Amino acid sequence: MFLEADGARIIADSWPKVFEKVKSYRERNGIPLGDVEAEVVAQACQRNPAFCTHETQDMRNQTRKVSLKGRVLAWLSRTVGRKEKTPLVFVGEAEAKERARICNVCPHNSGFADGCSSCKAAVRSYRDTLIGTARAKAPLNGCAILGEDLEVSTRIEEVRVSNNELPGHCWRKISL
Repeated sequence: MFLEADGARIIADSWPKVFEKVKSYRERNGIPLGDVEAEVVAQACQRNPAFCTHETQDMRNQTRKVSLKGRVLAWLSRTVGRKEKTPLVFVGEAEAKERARICNVCPHNSGFADGCSSCKAAVRSYRDTLIGTARAKAPLNGCAILGEDLEVSTRIEEVRVSNNELPGHCWRKISL
């Protein structure tokens, strides 16, 4: 459920359907579209933080850490936004398979075992929007370090990053 600023309640049985209903409602009512996906997810997380975060207690302070599921959904949403502005560049099939092979054996390839059906449906919908039916044979989930969906990121041209948390064999890591 999403509560629009004017008080309208928008309800659907999955995240993608909520996104579409909000967009449609705003278009019909002359409300600026904004970043619907981010607003819906943010409101859901605000109402029920356990969906998007888990708490870690340090004796000195308390920190709120966004869950992998929340990070991956946010990354997918941003990637769809990128696609709407500029077409994504896809790597060749051989490169995608090699990347998938690397990620498949990586200990940071973490699943969404605690994900609700709506979150899983949102991930499927985002994947369909971004890469269609192309899927890796290896089980790819989310990168626990980068917070991105490996099923998608292994197929698109991505900038290499300097991150010491990434293992040496990672295809996303800058190596000199």
